Amino acid sequence: MTGDGLRAMFARMKESDPSSFNGGIYPHRFRQASITILLRSRVPLGSVQRYAGHSVPQTTLIYAEALDAEEAIAQINLADWFPPR
Repeated sequence: MTGDGLRAMFARMKESDPSSFNGGIYPHRFRQASITILLRSRVPLGSVQRYAGHSVPQTTLIYAEALDAEEAIAQINLADWFPPR
């Protein structure tokens, strides 16, 4: 799908339900959502870090701000601290 195709699809979605994308629609929201879902699903932090392409786990932990403190602590404890390839 092209960028224009995605923009048109998002425009139709927003038109049909204006409250569905409060704060706007942009590609990084999908990245944020997928990383947050992985963290909430207890995927090890190192695996999420590699998926996201982050060079250090601290960058990935920024996404944990959306999680509650217990979830964030659990992620740190589950971390598989292998360096990215």
